[in-house]
Amino acid sequence: MIPSLKDVVDEAAINLEAGNHVMLLGGPGSGKTLILDAIYEASLNPLYINMADASAAGIEDLVIEAGCFDVILLDEVDKAKNVALSPLLQLLDHGGRLRITKSGKTTVIEAPWVRAVAAANLFNPRLRASNWWLSLMDRFVPIEVPQPSVDEILTFMGKVANAEMPKWVRELVEKYIDVITLRKAEQAAKYIATSLRRGESEEVVKARVERILQTMRLITMSGE
Repeated sequence: MIPSLKDVVDEAAINLEAGNHVMLLGGPGSGKTLILDAIYEASLNPLYINMADASAAGIEDLVIEAGCFDVILLDEVDKAKNVALSPLLQLLDHGGRLRITKSGKTTVIEAPWVRAVAAANLFNPRLRASNWWLSLMDRFVPIEVPQPSVDEILTFMGKVANAEMPKWVRELVEKYIDVITLRKAEQAAKYIATSLRRGESEEVVKARVERILQTMRLITMSGE
């Protein structure tokens, strides 16, 4: 685990133990989903929901199907639809109690011990235009997920590729730090390690990786 992310995990763990819900806030690729994955693996009965494509009915079905769960992990909350939040707000507001009515049959879920860990991109412009963000955040303790440093990214790349990165990788990371997310760092590291194992020259591999990063910078700039 990246050191700065470990600090976030420790802070989240303290809040969960204290009975609080936690919202992880950071830019794309900062490691929010990695933290959710770590919590998922450490939990006995986790319930994971990607809010980008979730509906209220779909969330209710997931809750009923899960039955017993100790933590709810909510990814991409900044992309959630307003109506999809209703069952979650019930759970968070009423001590883990959720009343679900389907086809004339009512089911009551009682989970007073449940805590939620959510993740959102604070820089998503739709949040500023939403009418639900502030009221939702009132239910969570916000925890900032910082962008990894150059040294942290280099260490991460070596670990995920299980190989030592060439010296020129630092040069590229420093040059394109504004567009290198942990996902992109993982992709690049695996590509570099595989290409070098296949006998590709370092100059060729470096040029290819830089073209990828240049493209990412163009994509990022066009989206601003």
